[in-house]
Amino acid sequence: MLSISTKERCLRERSAGSRSGQAWYLDFLAAFLIFVFSLVFFFTQTSNFQSKEEGTLAKTVSDAQSISSQLLLSGYPTDWTNTTVLRIGIADNNLLNITKLNQFHSLDYTFSRIKFGTTNDYLVFFADSNNTVLNINGTCGTGKPSVISDPIGGNCAPINITSKTELAKNERYIGHNSSIIKMVVYVWH
Repeated sequence: MLSISTKERCLRERSAGSRSGQAWYLDFLAAFLIFVFSLVFFFTQTSNFQSKEEGTLAKTVSDAQSISSQLLLSGYPTDWTNTTVLRIGIADNNLLNITKLNQFHSLDYTFSRIKFGTTNDYLVFFADSNNTVLNINGTCGTGKPSVISDPIGGNCAPINITSKTELAKNERYIGHNSSIIKMVVYVWH
């Protein structure tokens, strides 16, 4: 008799133990699913942030290239003024047109950004072969008013906007007064 009751007790303990083991298995499965879901969510969100950052930097670089390309053309119409301009251009036959440069400089900054098709800030200036900013007709540059300084004693101060975020730079060469100068376009977000 003693052996039978011990057998029954062992069977009862096993079946009770296996039920509690199933409960542990379900807890483990729920925790594992929550963990996997959290990882998937985290990596999805992180990759979205990275692609968004890469997208804005690519847009900034594209805007710098677009603005510099537009400026090296004559603009539209070719004899544009501040009231008739559809596309801004400051060059004729790869030579700097001072009249168009003055028109460009006198344009409203927000209006010029619309004409360039950008929401980014920009700065355009000219430099010689030594990277000295040139004073052309009393201006050191055109673009975001807060980064442009007026010439002091006829000389322009060096331009330093490297502290801006997502900064793109594009350089092009253009003829001016029987020499070749560099047109520098900075665009930032």
